[in-house]
Amino acid sequence: MSEWDDRARLALARNGVGRELADTVLDEVEQHCSESGEEPETAFGTPEEFAVSVAVERVPAAERAERDRDGMTARSRRRVLIILLGVQVLVLCLVLWLEVGLMVPLTLAGSVGAVLGIAAAAGAMVTGFELRPSGRPRAVVWAFAGVGVLVVLAALAFTTLPKTPIGSLPVPVVAALGILVVWWGSRYEPRALNTGASDWEKRLAGLLEGRHDIPRRRAAELAAEAGQHLAASGNTAEEEFGPAEEYAAELAGHEPARPPWWRSGRAQNALMAALLLSAVVFDVADEDTTWMCLALSLLFAIAALPPRVRS
Repeated sequence: MSEWDDRARLALARNGVGRELADTVLDEVEQHCSESGEEPETAFGTPEEFAVSVAVERVPAAERAERDRDGMTARSRRRVLIILLGVQVLVLCLVLWLEVGLMVPLTLAGSVGAVLGIAAAAGAMVTGFELRPSGRPRAVVWAFAGVGVLVVLAALAFTTLPKTPIGSLPVPVVAALGILVVWWGSRYEPRALNTGASDWEKRLAGLLEGRHDIPRRRAAELAAEAGQHLAASGNTAEEEFGPAEEYAAELAGHEPARPPWWRSGRAQNALMAALLLSAVVFDVADEDTTWMCLALSLLFAIAALPPRVRS
């Protein structure tokens, strides 16, 4: 039973079940199996199915409504993203110190390119792991397009702007900034994003698709069914179903999750390999360590994401 138990514990955590409740339900499973002689998968289904049923039946809807399919709340996601941004800066400082020294020569090409590159990295992380769970999955395409523009502009800056030294920058100063960002992320209490969604049905569809990874067509069907029910009953959405976040969590407990391909582990690994390869190519061709520094910081940030965020 140990393998099933381990998988179930992980699945429970991903579904927002706290450690105390997880211990309780797993003790109940063990007791049932010892008395009946059944295997846990025979009696309770797969660990994933068991975790979903426990979350639906024993975790308050308001608490489930705050979490996505990976068990992450808006607070935990944003804290991770802020901390990773600071970690990127620290890794960049470490590589610069090893490659250049404590004083880094500043050029217009390197300064503008580095700022645009870091902005692209931050934008990619926010786009991938904040817009969808906040209920705005359709904004992801446009946001990634903006990130792509930043990447192109960074490449143009590195390759076309003047590389004449215009000053120098102490690496410890930048490292102090990175430490400050990490400290801020560990203490910051983020507020909920204003999605601007005034239509309850549209908000429900966005939450189903973005936060709970329900396929877009199915999310639209569920939202339309809710809208038809409201039209027939004459009640308001809040009166009939409660907040859209809570009703989305209730519906998601009965629907299979299908995360987009770019959130899969394979896609993340391919991205890391592409970043490393491009960094090596530019580093060799241009004899400049800037690309390698940025790529290494990006790679570290992606690799440091919790598995429940990357997968």
